[in-house]
Amino acid sequence: MVAAAVVVVALLALAVSTERGQAELEDLLPVLAAPQTAGDRVPEGVDLATLGALEPDSVRRVEGRDSDAQYWVGTTASNEVCLILHLPENDGATASSCAPVSSFDERGVPIRVSGTGGSAEAYLLPADVDTSTLPPALIEVTGPAGAVGATLVSPRPGAAGSLQPTQLERRGGDSFAFVPLR
Repeated sequence: MVAAAVVVVALLALAVSTERGQAELEDLLPVLAAPQTAGDRVPEGVDLATLGALEPDSVRRVEGRDSDAQYWVGTTASNEVCLILHLPENDGATASSCAPVSSFDERGVPIRVSGTGGSAEAYLLPADVDTSTLPPALIEVTGPAGAVGATLVSPRPGAAGSLQPTQLERRGGDSFAFVPLR
Protein backbone atom coordinates (compact mmCIF):
# COMPACT_ATOMS: atom_id res chain seq x y z
CA MET A 1 0.00 0.00 0.00
CA VAL A 2 3.02 2.19 -0.54
CA ALA A 3 2.60 4.74 -3.27
CA ALA A 4 5.13 4.65 -6.07
CA ALA A 5 7.65 7.46 -5.93
CA VAL A 6 10.35 8.79 -8.15
CA VAL A 7 13.72 7.99 -6.70
CA VAL A 8 16.02 10.92 -6.48
CA VAL A 9 19.41 9.23 -6.83
CA ALA A 10 21.19 12.50 -6.16
CA LEU A 11 19.68 12.50 -2.69
CA LEU A 12 21.93 9.64 -1.59
CA ALA A 13 25.01 11.52 -2.72
CA LEU A 14 23.91 14.77 -1.11
CA ALA A 15 26.67 16.91 0.33
CA VAL A 16 25.73 19.07 3.26
CA SER A 17 27.62 22.08 4.54
CA THR A 18 27.99 22.30 8.28
CA GLU A 19 30.27 24.16 10.64
CA ARG A 20 32.57 21.13 10.31
CA GLY A 21 32.73 21.54 6.52
CA GLN A 22 31.39 19.28 3.78
CA ALA A 23 29.87 15.97 4.84
CA GLU A 24 28.49 13.37 2.44
CA LEU A 25 25.24 11.75 3.51
CA GLU A 26 26.69 8.31 2.77
CA ASP A 27 29.61 9.13 5.10
CA LEU A 28 27.17 10.08 7.86
CA LEU A 29 25.00 6.98 7.22
CA PRO A 30 26.99 4.34 5.30
CA VAL A 31 23.97 2.01 5.28
CA LEU A 32 22.45 4.27 2.58
CA ALA A 33 25.29 3.39 0.19
CA ALA A 34 24.34 -0.30 0.22
CA PRO A 35 21.91 -1.59 -2.40
CA GLN A 36 18.40 -2.05 -1.05
CA THR A 37 17.38 -5.67 -0.46
CA ALA A 38 14.00 -7.30 0.14
CA GLY A 39 14.84 -7.32 3.87
CA ASP A 40 15.06 -3.52 3.85
CA ARG A 41 11.41 -3.02 3.03
CA VAL A 42 9.03 -1.98 5.82
CA PRO A 43 6.19 -4.39 6.70
CA GLU A 44 2.99 -4.23 4.71
CA GLY A 45 0.65 -1.74 6.30
CA VAL A 46 3.43 0.68 7.28
CA ASP A 47 2.75 3.75 5.14
CA LEU A 48 5.93 5.66 4.31
CA ALA A 49 3.92 8.64 3.05
CA THR A 50 2.36 9.22 6.47
CA LEU A 51 5.71 8.68 8.23
CA GLY A 52 7.33 11.71 6.63
CA ALA A 53 7.03 11.06 2.89
CA LEU A 54 10.07 8.81 2.84
CA GLU A 55 11.40 7.76 -0.55
CA PRO A 56 10.64 3.98 -0.65
CA ASP A 57 13.90 3.11 -2.43
CA SER A 58 15.97 4.95 0.19
CA VAL A 59 14.76 2.84 3.13
CA ARG A 60 17.26 0.46 4.77
CA ARG A 61 16.72 -1.78 7.78
CA VAL A 62 19.12 -1.27 10.67
CA GLU A 63 19.62 -3.75 13.45
CA GLY A 64 18.73 -2.64 16.95
CA ARG A 65 19.37 -4.46 20.21
CA ASP A 66 15.77 -4.09 21.36
CA SER A 67 14.08 -7.42 20.60
CA ASP A 68 10.64 -5.79 20.64
CA ALA A 69 11.37 -3.13 18.01
CA GLN A 70 12.37 -2.96 14.36
CA TYR A 71 14.24 0.01 12.86
CA TRP A 72 14.75 1.50 9.42
CA VAL A 73 16.46 4.63 8.11
CA GLY A 74 15.54 6.52 4.98
CA THR A 75 15.48 9.89 3.32
CA THR A 76 12.82 12.22 2.01
CA ALA A 77 12.67 14.27 -1.18
CA SER A 78 13.09 17.36 1.03
CA ASN A 79 16.58 16.22 2.16
CA GLU A 80 15.69 14.83 5.57
CA VAL A 81 17.09 11.76 7.32
CA CYS A 82 14.40 9.68 9.04
CA LEU A 83 14.46 6.93 11.65
CA ILE A 84 11.45 4.59 11.67
CA LEU A 85 10.61 2.56 14.79
CA HIS A 86 8.04 -0.26 14.53
CA LEU A 87 6.69 -2.36 17.41
CA PRO A 88 5.19 -5.38 15.59
CA GLU A 89 3.92 -7.14 18.73
CA ASN A 90 2.58 -3.93 20.24
CA ASP A 91 -0.47 -3.21 18.09
CA GLY A 92 1.95 -2.49 15.23
CA ALA A 93 2.74 0.93 16.70
CA THR A 94 4.97 2.73 14.21
CA ALA A 95 6.42 6.22 14.07
CA SER A 96 9.22 8.12 12.43
CA SER A 97 11.40 11.03 13.39
CA CYS A 98 13.04 13.12 10.67
CA ALA A 99 15.62 15.90 10.56
CA PRO A 100 17.34 17.88 7.82
CA VAL A 101 20.72 16.36 6.98
CA SER A 102 22.58 19.29 8.58
CA SER A 103 20.60 18.84 11.83
CA PHE A 104 21.22 15.08 11.74
CA ASP A 105 24.95 15.78 11.41
CA GLU A 106 24.81 18.06 14.47
CA ARG A 107 22.30 16.23 16.72
CA GLY A 108 21.32 12.85 15.27
CA VAL A 109 17.69 11.71 15.17
CA PRO A 110 15.92 10.57 18.37
CA ILE A 111 12.65 8.63 18.50
CA ARG A 112 10.32 7.16 21.11
CA VAL A 113 7.23 5.03 20.40
CA SER A 114 4.68 3.85 22.94
CA GLY A 115 1.85 1.40 22.48
CA THR A 116 -0.53 -0.47 24.73
CA GLY A 117 2.03 -3.21 25.34
CA GLY A 118 5.18 -1.16 25.89
CA SER A 119 7.53 1.35 24.37
CA ALA A 120 10.93 1.74 22.73
CA GLU A 121 13.40 4.59 22.34
CA ALA A 122 16.41 4.96 20.05
CA TYR A 123 18.89 7.50 18.72
CA LEU A 124 20.35 7.42 15.20
CA LEU A 125 23.81 9.02 15.19
CA PRO A 126 26.24 9.91 12.39
CA ALA A 127 28.79 7.18 11.71
CA ASP A 128 31.78 9.27 12.81
CA VAL A 129 30.50 9.68 16.40
CA ASP A 130 32.40 7.62 18.99
CA THR A 131 29.83 6.17 21.40
CA SER A 132 32.36 4.34 23.59
CA THR A 133 32.02 6.88 26.43
CA LEU A 134 28.27 6.35 26.79
CA PRO A 135 27.57 4.25 29.91
CA PRO A 136 27.21 0.59 28.85
CA ALA A 137 25.05 -0.09 31.91
CA LEU A 138 22.44 2.26 30.45
CA ILE A 139 22.60 1.80 26.68
CA GLU A 140 23.29 -0.65 23.90
CA VAL A 141 24.92 0.44 20.66
CA THR A 142 24.40 -1.22 17.31
CA GLY A 143 27.52 -0.54 15.33
CA PRO A 144 30.05 0.87 15.18
CA ALA A 145 28.97 2.04 11.76
CA GLY A 146 30.91 0.45 8.97
CA ALA A 147 30.72 0.22 5.22
CA VAL A 148 27.06 -0.79 5.39
CA GLY A 149 26.17 0.39 8.87
CA ALA A 150 24.36 2.89 10.98
CA THR A 151 24.95 3.83 14.61
CA LEU A 152 21.83 3.17 16.65
CA VAL A 153 21.83 3.81 20.41
CA SER A 154 19.04 2.19 22.46
CA PRO A 155 18.52 2.66 26.20
CA ARG A 156 18.38 -0.58 28.18
CA PRO A 157 14.95 -1.38 29.68
CA GLY A 158 14.23 1.06 32.49
CA ALA A 159 17.34 3.15 31.84
CA ALA A 160 15.98 5.85 29.51
CA GLY A 161 15.32 8.28 32.37
CA SER A 162 18.90 7.90 33.62
CA LEU A 163 20.59 9.01 30.39
CA GLN A 164 22.32 12.37 30.65
CA PRO A 165 23.49 14.82 27.98
CA THR A 166 27.03 13.84 27.01
CA GLN A 167 29.71 15.31 24.76
CA LEU A 168 31.00 12.61 22.42
CA GLU A 169 34.09 12.73 20.22
CA ARG A 170 33.96 12.53 16.44
CA ARG A 171 36.62 11.25 14.10
CA GLY A 172 38.70 14.30 13.32
CA GLY A 173 38.48 15.73 16.84
CA ASP A 174 35.16 17.58 16.72
CA SER A 175 32.55 16.99 19.40
CA PHE A 176 28.95 15.80 19.19
CA ALA A 177 26.31 16.65 21.80
CA PHE A 178 24.28 13.54 22.67
CA VAL A 179 21.04 14.84 24.21
CA PRO A 180 18.53 12.19 25.35
CA LEU A 181 14.79 12.67 25.10
CA ARG A 182 13.04 13.75 28.29
